[in-house]
Order: sequence, then C-alpha cells, then structure tokens
Amino acid sequence: MLLITNPLGIIMQGIGAVILIPIIIALIYGEHDYIGFLAFGAFSIGLGSILRRLPADYNRLQLKHGMIIASLAWLWAALIGSFCLMYSTNIDFLNAYFESMSAWSGSGLTIYPNVEILPKSILFLRSLEQWVGGLGVVIVVIGVLIRPGTAASRLYKSEAREEKIKPSITSTVKTIWWIYLLYTIVGIALYVVVGMNLFDAINNTF
Repeated sequence: MLLITNPLGIIMQGIGAVILIPIIIALIYGEHDYIGFLAFGAFSIGLGSILRRLPADYNRLQLKHGMIIASLAWLWAALIGSFCLMYSTNIDFLNAYFESMSAWSGSGLTIYPNVEILPKSILFLRSLEQWVGGLGVVIVVIGVLIRPGTAASRLYKSEAREEKIKPSITSTVKTIWWIYLLYTIVGIALYVVVGMNLFDAINNTF
C-alpha cells in the first residue's frame, strides 16, 4: 500500500492544481462559483500532500503498482471534477461523475442539454479537463512533478504507453509536453485569426 500512496499523492496534488485554474476565469467574468474550485482543489492538494509525506520506495515500484496508481488517479480526477459540477450547476452525483469522466477521458459526451448557458468557468473546466486528459493525467504529472527513474518509467507504461522520443521517459514526456503546447498555441492563434474570440478559441482548441 505504501508503494502507491506517495506517487498517488503527487498526482492528487496535480489534479488539485488543475481544478484551481478555472478560478481565474470565474474572477474575470464575475462568477461566484470560484468557491467550489477553491474548496475542492485545495482538498485534493491537501490530501495529496498528506499521502506524499508517507515513506516510499520508488525502486520497488512495479508495473502493477503503476496501473493501480493510474486507475485511482483517473477515478479521483473524475470525482473532484464532479464535485465542482455539482456545486456550480446543481446536478446529481451520477450525472456529475459521468460528465467529469467524459471530460477527463476526452469522450466529449455531455448530459447538459445546452452547454452554452453554463457558467464560463465550468465551460473552461470541462475544456481544461479534456486538454489534460487528452495528454494523460499521469503523463502530465510525470512531466511536472515526478523525478527521473524507475517510478517515471512504471507510471508511463501504466497508461499503456511504450513509445519513447528521447532515451529517458522523463525527457520523452517533456518533449511530448512541448509538442502538445505548440499545437495548442497554434490552434488558439488560428481560431483567433479567423475571428473567434479568445475565450472560445481556447475552449475549442482544448
């Protein structure tokens, strides 16, 4: 159990950080649902910090542990996202969890009959979850928080990835990050050039 708690805590911190980002959109557009993002994002970061303090032996981390971590990470990401949806749009837990998992997994399915009437911060949250989920929750965390070595390799393979652009897994992930960011920036720029406003350009690209 201790083998998965430390890296899982790191991922939970990363998920919490993602949930905090829509606060910026809420403040820009004068929406008051930022309290939900703040509360649930802080909760994920706080719980992740507790788990991260537990002792860990990364050298003993095997692929099976990585798969457990990846599975729990996806479930946790959808759970935290669902809390934000429940708080801001007053939907029940089952629909909120479906909506959140759909976003994180990049499926694109929605239970909302009209997404255009949703708060801007929720629209951004859904888009951001799709963007992060498209790259992979675990992959994002490896690129930002995990140190090079066996743990990074095991977690990388836990999301059914084998390809390597660089000799090391960490370098590969960072290269994927830069490619992903480049395509994102280009996509946003092209949407803006053809007349779309910046907010919609970001959401459509994500």
